[in-house]
Amino acid sequence: MPNQTAGLTDRTRRALKGAASRESRSLDSTVEKNPGPGSIPSDGNPGMVIAKARAKSGLNNDDAMSLAVEEVKRLRAGR
Repeated sequence: MPNQTAGLTDRTRRALKGAASRESRSLDSTVEKNPGPGSIPSDGNPGMVIAKARAKSGLNNDDAMSLAVEEVKRLRAGR
């Protein structure tokens, strides 16, 4: 298939980059796998997602931040 250029909104690009990162795939590969707007992964309202995650975790803010920092370090070390 020939290369094509597509204009993406910042929100769409962030969603695709997030999906690519979670799946350990390239952005190009993720776009090819998710060709239509309806197939782009969406976590909904970010504020709602964060509120739900906080409620489920049972962690206080300091512990949640420590966990997030460690997770980012772990993911970056794998690259």
